[in-house]
Order: sequence, then structure tokens, then C-alpha cells
Amino acid sequence: MEAHGAILTADVVHSREINEPEAIRSLLASFIEMAEAKFKAHGDIYRGDSLQLYLTDPRHSMLVAILLRAAFIAQSKSKEQTWDIRVSIGIGALEHQVNKVGESTGEAYILSGTGLDNISTGSDRLKIKTSSTELNTELELLTRFADNLVSSWSHYSAEVVYEQLLWNGTQKELAKKLGRSQPTIHKRLVRAHFELIMDFIDHVSGRIDKEFME
Repeated sequence: MEAHGAILTADVVHSREINEPEAIRSLLASFIEMAEAKFKAHGDIYRGDSLQLYLTDPRHSMLVAILLRAAFIAQSKSKEQTWDIRVSIGIGALEHQVNKVGESTGEAYILSGTGLDNISTGSDRLKIKTSSTELNTELELLTRFADNLVSSWSHYSAEVVYEQLLWNGTQKELAKKLGRSQPTIHKRLVRAHFELIMDFIDHVSGRIDKEFME
């Protein structure tokens, strides 16, 4: 079977209205560092407010995309100053891989790039496009629902979701790590519809596995 990979292309929403360009770049850099260590990814920052990330295992793509959004929303100063980032996942063949992700080519790069173009002027923040038309049709509505849930997160909920997705400890352990009470952690996960988000991530991962990895 032809090798497939996942490309995440992302840009910060209303980045020009955020008067902290160094904070944005630092957050992008730290996320890439985490993804490289945790998911064996490779990433680059471009234009100062955008990134491109290559995942050798496309089954991790939706998890990483939602982690990226959670990382940004968690930095929001208030409801009136919400940070967020658009993320487009492309899954397909990889034709030419070089050390610098932005200089590589292939179907996955094209799908990811065109996906980001499609959501750059609207209210959507999350998109996935694969080389399978049937799978795209199946995942489109599910992704829009998940996108809507993520967009409703407060920075408090996003912080807890990020840590729970990445760390995967018990709520009691997470409460201790974040210096919060266990009931507070539970309440924020419920408000974020964490179980639904996990079911969505698992479903997407399973479908990608069946379509591209078997």
C-alpha cells in the first residue's frame, strides 16, 4: 500500500489583533516541540503566526489538531479576547519529503493547504480532507459538530481538556497537577463535552486506520 501521512496546516485567527507576536510564536514553537516528542511529528513556523506539521501516523491527526486548538484557546485573556487557531488536516500520499516541512510536496500537503483556504474566510476552525471522497463525506458533518463544541470552550475548559488529552491521568491527579479541586476539573470537562470529543477523536482515528493503514 502507498505510504500516507497527515499534514496539519494552521494559522492564528485575527493574529493582527493580538498585540503579542512573540507570545504567538513561542506558543507555536512549544507546540511543535511537544508534537515532535509525543507524536514523532516534524513542524515549521511560517509568517510568524502559522505552522505546518507532518505526522507520520495519520491516526493521530485529529487528536493533534484538537490539542493545538485547546493550546491556543487556553491562552485567552477573557471571553472578549479569545485566542484560537484554524487547523486543516490533509491525509494522502507523500511524494517528496525533505527536512523542512514547508519544502515537501505531495497530495497530503495539497489537501491540507486547500482545506485551510476554504475555512480562512468563514467561521469554521477545523477541517479534514483525505484522498477518499467517501470518507470526506462521512467526516464532514461530524467535524463541523466537533468544531462547534471546541469553539464554545472557555480558556479554563481548554486548559483542562489539553492536559487531559495529553497527560491522560485521573481527574484527581489532574486536579493536583493544575492546583485545582477535583470537582472543578470534573465540571470543566463536562462543560467541554470531553467524552463526546474523545469519542469523535477515536472514531476519526479508527476510520483513518481502516481506510489507510490496513
